[in-house]
Amino acid sequence: MMNHSVSPAPRWYAPLAAVALLCVLCTLAACGGEKPADTSQSQPPTVQTQRVAGYDFSRVVSGIDSLESPAAVPIRSGVESTIETVHVQEGAAVRKGEILFSLDARAVEGQLRTARADLESARADLAKAEAENRDNARQDAAAEVARQESRMRNLEKGLENNTIIAPQDGVVTECNVERGDHVEAGQTLATLLQVNPLELSLYIPREYLNRVKPGQHAVVRLETGLIDEHEGVVIRVDPAVDPATNKFQVTLQVDNSDKLLGPGAFASANIYLDEHLSSPAVPEKALVSGPSGYSVFVVQDGVAVLKPVKTGRRRPGLVEIVNGVAVGDKVIVAGQARLKSGSPVHAEGDAQRHAALGGS
Repeated sequence: MMNHSVSPAPRWYAPLAAVALLCVLCTLAACGGEKPADTSQSQPPTVQTQRVAGYDFSRVVSGIDSLESPAAVPIRSGVESTIETVHVQEGAAVRKGEILFSLDARAVEGQLRTARADLESARADLAKAEAENRDNARQDAAAEVARQESRMRNLEKGLENNTIIAPQDGVVTECNVERGDHVEAGQTLATLLQVNPLELSLYIPREYLNRVKPGQHAVVRLETGLIDEHEGVVIRVDPAVDPATNKFQVTLQVDNSDKLLGPGAFASANIYLDEHLSSPAVPEKALVSGPSGYSVFVVQDGVAVLKPVKTGRRRPGLVEIVNGVAVGDKVIVAGQARLKSGSPVHAEGDAQRHAALGGS
């Protein structure tokens, strides 16, 4: 009978197996308890942006006073007569050529009829003298025709003077005659105030004396609360400063083509000392203050780039940027507190804000 015996395991086998088993257990433990990777550091911060838009920035000085007519034209009678008809009332707005008064023309019309007859008679005498070839008679007749023609012209002009018309557009004031009144030649019947353009005289603080100049643009508004604006221009600057008020007088010419303004109405005016039109502007909250001045973060290809800027004038909530950014640039307005130039960012909300600013 054969004797089958099992050979003992090598001495090195047991330790090796234990090590292998330990490695497997450690690997399984590591896999089962692994924590998810922290990705917070890999996500760029979210910031809010707005597009740089163009705005008008102007330096203005304001004043208020009553509108005035630059010209008051007296309406006079050209002949002695009687008022037959008053066609307008005091305060009425009239156009150039409109009839204001009609005088009693019956006397002139009678004289004109007589003059026409006398002229026809003189012309007949001249024709007869020429036909008879009488030189002396012809000369006398020709002189009489000339005299009667001159008389006719004067009477026709006198007849025209019985109809008094407006010499220009304006407003009738101081109408001091009525139907039936006897008037003398040269007598003033009413006054016609020019209403376009009007003038507005303002008193401006002395500090603006060397800055207000003829030709500067102005915007005029009635103090009635109406939103209508009228264009104005500086036409005169009186350099004399009133020592009591420390102010000087500036006169504006005000366009009144629509006839909505009138002499005596109170109006305010803004005089534009200088104007910056469509200048780049950013919200005040976009500015980052530093030792060297102001900067803004501009988003370029998903990266925040810090750009120094030179600021100019201000409007509520807005700052003019003289240089450093351009209209259309995307600036960060929130979330920039801990940014560094070159930091990746995620921009949001700029489309709505750009639309609100009037961008496209």
